[in-house]
Amino acid sequence: MVRLLTANTLEADELEVALGEILEQLDMDNNCLKNSAGFLFCHPDFIETGVAAGIAEALPFEIVGATTVCNLAQGLRDPAGLTVSVITSDTAEFSAASLPGCTTEEEITKVYEMAAAGRSGVPSLIFPFATTAGGDIAVNVLDKLTGGKTPLFGTNAVDNTADASQAVALHNGNVFHKGLTILVAWGELNARFLVSEISEDFIQKQHAVITESEGHLIKSINDIRPTDYLNSIGISLEQADGNLHAIPFIIDFCDGTKPVARVFYKLTDEGYIITGGIMPKNSTLAVGSLEADDIINLTNRTLDDVLSSGKSTGLLLFPCVSHFWTLGTMPFELIQDKINRDISYQVFYSGGEICPVYDSDGKMHNRFHSFTCVACSFE
Repeated sequence: MVRLLTANTLEADELEVALGEILEQLDMDNNCLKNSAGFLFCHPDFIETGVAAGIAEALPFEIVGATTVCNLAQGLRDPAGLTVSVITSDTAEFSAASLPGCTTEEEITKVYEMAAAGRSGVPSLIFPFATTAGGDIAVNVLDKLTGGKTPLFGTNAVDNTADASQAVALHNGNVFHKGLTILVAWGELNARFLVSEISEDFIQKQHAVITESEGHLIKSINDIRPTDYLNSIGISLEQADGNLHAIPFIIDFCDGTKPVARVFYKLTDEGYIITGGIMPKNSTLAVGSLEADDIINLTNRTLDDVLSSGKSTGLLLFPCVSHFWTLGTMPFELIQDKINRDISYQVFYSGGEICPVYDSDGKMHNRFHSFTCVACSFE
């Protein structure tokens, strides 16, 4: 059995008051099962005052988390609050590790090895939280280390600044502006994963082929410069340079899985495009658009899919922060009306969503997404 407990506070200045509110709501003596770990999500104000780190350090189990522009949990109606969501189980155990400044394959491997120390076999689930652009790097390394057998569900930290200068990840009492923290589950932990992406009606029918790329860098599309290709279909990136992040790239890996969306970061002097994920050569590409009505629809679809089984005991829901910028808020009433009050839930606006997808044969593929809404339902 898996249970998700949620608690929240709006007290960003007085640690003792905030911690008291969290502990009272969690009521751990009566609600926690044999093994527990927690997720802490908050507005950057809680980082600046030290309240977030103080709460994480005081709780008697591993805590990982990140900053966000807006989050929602049971009982929290102010998006600028702090939430703690505790995953507790009799059948799973938890470990965690982190490394500030972690960007390379060797460093990501070190984080996993620290979390896996003394364990055998592969984990049942990994929750990564990062503060670096290009989450595919962590996803691909962790996927390789676990032989592609362990689902990954997590996010990049985000804040309300244009350059994410206040975004941090958190592990127990430590916070860092660049790095990686992971929570690892071992043993039986039943979870179902869902991804709701931009609807086909909001994706251009023209598809192109990435003919040259290097990691996150697109060098040519249909054998011409990316800027020239996009100009040919009516998109001038030179004019849109200050708002590139609002243009979704829909990438089909041509491996039987659903396409994933990628975010633009910047143009290079050569006319190349730096994106928020690895762009493999020979993948196909289409340009999408983000619309408020579609965001509401995909949020509805995600919640309907989660609730359709009738088995959910807890829900983590990570919509892309682009949904926040488009809507100007979080659809509180929609989420609260959809989710049964008996199901604990945590909603976190994400700077890049990490969630598995499945091919036509049912094989799992861990992916880094943008512009989506991803869900992990414990059942």
